Amino acid sequence: MEENKKPSDGTFQQQRLRAWQPLLTPPWVSCMFGFVFILFIILGSAIITASKSVVDAKVRYDNQPQCKNSSLCYVSLTVPKQMKPPVFFYYELTNFNQNHRRYVKSRADSQLRGVNVHSGLSSCDPLITWNSTTLYPCGVIANSFFNDTFLGALCRSGQPNCTAFVNDSQWSEHDIAWPTDKTVKIQRSKSTGTYQYWSRWISITECNK
Repeated sequence: MEENKKPSDGTFQQQRLRAWQPLLTPPWVSCMFGFVFILFIILGSAIITASKSVVDAKVRYDNQPQCKNSSLCYVSLTVPKQMKPPVFFYYELTNFNQNHRRYVKSRADSQLRGVNVHSGLSSCDPLITWNSTTLYPCGVIANSFFNDTFLGALCRSGQPNCTAFVNDSQWSEHDIAWPTDKTVKIQRSKSTGTYQYWSRWISITECNK
């Protein structure tokens, strides 16, 4: 006996559901624009208030005379008003195009995984060798890094001495990188040359205004 494949006589099966189509009349359009206007005014005011509450202070030190020919220099940074914790310390690099095609290609993934490879390193161009010695790891990515070291101290106005940031409760390096920025692939097991390490002592002056 052939099975009956006819759908049941229901509203959903027979596509007899009621439909509703909005009519964009002038009153409806005016109300919608008015609601969006008020909503955006509230959100914009909240964002502007939060943005203005951020205290930002910056100083450039590479052009300071005391920092050009010395491995240790002192830089003073004046904070215009009270900062609420936590206070974040960042460094800024300019003219560093890490997304450039030649920069991104200049690496050897096998070496970065810890494999001892000294041949077939054309992908590392232009930094394959140094003084006739094969670099390990080779490439521009592995051999270009920011090595300044920062120390901090708080100098309050009206007080002769400064308080140095020494422990994790005052100056912490934990949880400063996003999980997406962390990688276990890159391993630097051998030195590729002699580098000069620079120390920057940042003196933070609190200004009571």
